[in-house]
Amino acid sequence: MLLFIGERKLSKYVVKFSPDNKTVNVEDGKTIAESADIVGIAIDSPCGGNGTCGKCKVIVSAGNLEPPNEAEETFFTEDELKEGYKLACQTLVTCDMEVFVPEDSRIRAIKILSTGTGREVRLHPNISKVYVELSEQTLERQISDFANIKEVIKSKFPNITIELEMLRALPAILRPSKFKVTLVLDGNKLIGVEPGDTTKKNYGVAIDIGTTTVVSTVVDLNTGNDLAVASALNTQATHGADVVSRINYTIENEYGLEELGDRVMQVINQITEYACAEARVDNKNVYEVTIVGNTTMTHLFLKVPVRSLAVMPYVGVFSDPVEVSASKLGLNVNPCANVFVLPNIAGFVGADTVGVILASALNRSETIKLAIDIGTNGEVALGSNKKLLTCSTAAGPAFEGAMITHGMRGAPGAIERIQLTDRPVYQVIGGGKPIGICGSGLIDIVAEMLRLGIVDDTGRMAGLDDLDLPPELMKYIRRNDEYGLHLVLYESEERNIVITQKDVRQVQLAKGAIKAGIEILMRKLGIKLEDVDEVLLAGAFGNYIRKENAIRIGLIPDFPMDKVHFIGNAASAGSKMALMSKEAREEAVIISKSTEYVELATDPNFQNEFMDAMMFPTEQ
Repeated sequence: MLLFIGERKLSKYVVKFSPDNKTVNVEDGKTIAESADIVGIAIDSPCGGNGTCGKCKVIVSAGNLEPPNEAEETFFTEDELKEGYKLACQTLVTCDMEVFVPEDSRIRAIKILSTGTGREVRLHPNISKVYVELSEQTLERQISDFANIKEVIKSKFPNITIELEMLRALPAILRPSKFKVTLVLDGNKLIGVEPGDTTKKNYGVAIDIGTTTVVSTVVDLNTGNDLAVASALNTQATHGADVVSRINYTIENEYGLEELGDRVMQVINQITEYACAEARVDNKNVYEVTIVGNTTMTHLFLKVPVRSLAVMPYVGVFSDPVEVSASKLGLNVNPCANVFVLPNIAGFVGADTVGVILASALNRSETIKLAIDIGTNGEVALGSNKKLLTCSTAAGPAFEGAMITHGMRGAPGAIERIQLTDRPVYQVIGGGKPIGICGSGLIDIVAEMLRLGIVDDTGRMAGLDDLDLPPELMKYIRRNDEYGLHLVLYESEERNIVITQKDVRQVQLAKGAIKAGIEILMRKLGIKLEDVDEVLLAGAFGNYIRKENAIRIGLIPDFPMDKVHFIGNAASAGSKMALMSKEAREEAVIISKSTEYVELATDPNFQNEFMDAMMFPTEQ
């Protein structure tokens, strides 16, 4: 089909996707991945469409294909290329096509950690609901509607204000309700007037916007109790697993910022509506929302440009807290609800780290503690109430499954636990047959390979002739043209799952960055391992790993096991604390301003520390 726009011919082609039985008309030059996204087929692309991860494999069964590019020749065998295997992010739609999207190439619902450990705070929310019965207005007492309200509550709220929209709505609310109403106050601002006594219906929502997942918690602001929690994948992942890919997407696409902002808002609305339904709460009775996320996520949420985060000196547009009404963002709660975005610390240490520090009380500790939030980036905070340092380590997406031959996120079908006996013995998320390996399983298998001498402290896999293993286990260590030297974790007619030398190197890069960051902070603080009183592992990934294996591979230094504790989704817990307590919110601001950010890239010792940290510890 040809469409004419001015002097330019615009070609439109039909792309049919199976087994979904979905069809889309797309313009010439769209990729298969972009075409799939239009009809709601989420193809995994952790590398953000750069063709470097090989996760977006599809089979084109009809249509004239361009010759394979270098990336496709890297990831596919000659037989696969003949069968029509292509990378969805690299293949342009230049004709009508029929495309099969394998299950392995799709973004699946993953195992999401939605709760975390937070310290108790005194319930003192920003939102107040007050039932009043206003005095009668007469000729003798000619008092305006708003002045009448101020008069009744002046002892507790002496300086209340009101927006124009609320002022316009007052007559239609006050008179039919015979001036018996509930006032909704955001601090000293009147944001709602409701007929009758609705003081029992006072709710807030705490949101944690992660790079991979989004979590929404509905809280009763009268009691501080959690009522429901819902979570989902951050669909921005269609344009890359890491923040750099998403920043680049906004730079390279005219409407990229708008799209990524809309995507995360859609997810927030969906999970918040679900959580409210679960709690039997009307969305319109949600009067405040608190937001945490890394600096890129909070910027994208507010649709604030992120270009400056991609170039030196890597600073954001804002670091202070941002407050805005829900109606201006398109958030499906009470239109006048206050949305409070917690402050950031630096360009790559955001409000989520502030939430972790707040929830763990790291800033109040008399002793030195270390908090590590392991994800696509590894945020590290170290110190006490005397001094607190933080940094962001570019761990890369290896622990999310990207760049690993058969890596995947922590979704059903992923190997999450594994041991080597006379054969690989594994545990699969959701049970059944494995289809890949996620980050926690990856740490386990590398630790096991180190234990058995399959990998040495430099990360080199031993040759077949150099191993002294039981014959039963030796059968799983092989060499071929496709993978080189590798360890087979699972094999069937459908698929093989292996760990290769390249995979081990990716683990070294990821764990080396995090450990080097820890070492730099310890040096800056002038302390040794024995000076650290407690190690806190935060985040979903940190919660699911075996701490002994994290220490064995050198992901974290060799701390005594009893010093290492899991604190779950502490960023979400911090967001909830800010929702329930004005004082906690003020403390978050103090944390953001008093915590010293260390830029690893400019530290003269970082490269040496990083090279040392890439080595695996020699077992004592």
